[in-house]
Amino acid sequence: MGKRKIFSMLVIVALIFSFASSAMLYGPIITFVTGAPDQRPENWDNGTTLNVSVLDPKPRINWYDFQWSDHGTWTSYLNSMVEFNNSAKFRIVVNGMI
Repeated sequence: MGKRKIFSMLVIVALIFSFASSAMLYGPIITFVTGAPDQRPENWDNGTTLNVSVLDPKPRINWYDFQWSDHGTWTSYLNSMVEFNNSAKFRIVVNGMI
């Protein structure tokens, strides 16, 4: 066996030993939970903190349309005058992304 293989094996063994010993001393790192939400155990660790950054980009509108339907077929009336009556339906369609 070469020196590199021996060194690699020692590092792997040390990592496995470190993981196993920390799990035995401090408890499991991962808790598997099954069942309904009201049947799950609650585990709290108030000794740690977690910082989360939320990016809030401005939305971009790709296209928009004003549509009118009198008998089930939607027709675009963007930049047009529309006659209002009791049976007509109107909708504004917006396609955008964040």
